[in-house]
This record gives sequence, C-alpha cells and structure tokens, in this order.
Amino acid sequence: MEANWYNFSIIISLVTGTYLYLGNREAIASASSEAIFLAVIIALPLALFNSFNETIITRWTIVEGFSKNPKVAAIIGALIFGIPHYFGVPGGLPGSIMAGFLGWFLVRSIFDTKGIGWAIIIHFLQDVLIFSVLLLGVLP
Repeated sequence: MEANWYNFSIIISLVTGTYLYLGNREAIASASSEAIFLAVIIALPLALFNSFNETIITRWTIVEGFSKNPKVAAIIGALIFGIPHYFGVPGGLPGSIMAGFLGWFLVRSIFDTKGIGWAIIIHFLQDVLIFSVLLLGVLP
C-alpha cells in the first residue's frame, strides 16, 4: 500500500504544479533563478509547519472522531479542506474542488496507512509548490 501513496504524492504534485504554472506562468518565467531558490527555501519551513498543523487539527481529529465510519470521515475531511480553499490558493471553484479531493484523499491515507505520515508528506509537497509561487509574487 505504501507504493500507492508514494505514486499519488507524485501525481498530485504534478497536477498542482501544472495548475499553478498555467495560472502564473508569466511570473514564474520572469523570476530569476535566485528568486525561485529563495522562494523555495522560505516555503520549506512554512510548508512543513502548515502541513503538520492542518493534518493534526483537521484530519487526525476527524479520523479519531469518526473512526468507525471512514467514508463519513473522508467526506467531512473533503468539505473542511475544500470549502475554505474557495478563497485560498488555488482558489475559486477549481481550487475548492482540488483541495476537497485532496482533503478526502488525505483522510483516506490516515485510515489506510494507520498513521499521519503520508498525509503530512503529500500536503507538504503541495504547500511547497503553492507557497513558492505565492512568494514569487512578493520577492524582488
């Protein structure tokens, strides 16, 4: 089962990266390699902190509360993660759907692996991509 979560982490990161690139290609193309490097370096600790906290607060608590009903837990996880992302990054309806799917999948990963490791790793990878692109908009 571990190989499936590894593969999913690569696939979802490629989807997120493609979505971010298509929506921000001018900013990314005009950024210097130094700005990209700095954005990634700053994004790494932010992404780790965010992915860990959101996994503990929104996913692990749902899994514990609905441990007898994984399907309900996954749906609640999708809603809790997807709805606020309507106003986040990626935003709007496409971002909300993408985040909702990710929330659903991350709750499933906790049930399937009986741990929070893959949920944190997969969310971390998404956050590194998102935070890096956001930082490119504010870095010189």
